Amino acid sequence: MFKLNVDYACPIPHASPTVGILLRDSDGLVVVIRALPVPDYRVARVVEAMTICHGDHMVVELDLSTVVVESDSLNMVRQLENFTDDHFVLCFYLEEVKQLLDSHPHVSVRFVRREANGATHALVNYISTTNMSLYFQYNVPECVSSVVMSDIAFR
Repeated sequence: MFKLNVDYACPIPHASPTVGILLRDSDGLVVVIRALPVPDYRVARVVEAMTICHGDHMVVELDLSTVVVESDSLNMVRQLENFTDDHFVLCFYLEEVKQLLDSHPHVSVRFVRREANGATHALVNYISTTNMSLYFQYNVPECVSSVVMSDIAFR
């Protein structure tokens, strides 16, 4: 089983809204780290939905077996569980996530406390100040590894 932590940052005006994705295997070892700036859309709920959407797309692209997507946005997880269609921008992302989840039953989404999502949170806050994208697969830099290891204590 894999765990995919997702988080976002909607920082001060001079930094970019950023989504972050951290994929771990069943032993807690990092498989993929990805962070990327997103369009300058500062509505937190929309960026939260975008973040889960990016994570789900990555899981599908990597063709992984059982995956649990973990988000510290209880609101988004609840909205996915009780999805109702409307015409707000938020629902376009939620509908896309719902379709991905329905067509890939080995992928699920659940809520985790902020403390259990600290590495991804730190990652997006750092990347939001640089306006760069970041992608590592299997080969994680030491500076990131120490933050990731601190998350394991909360699992």
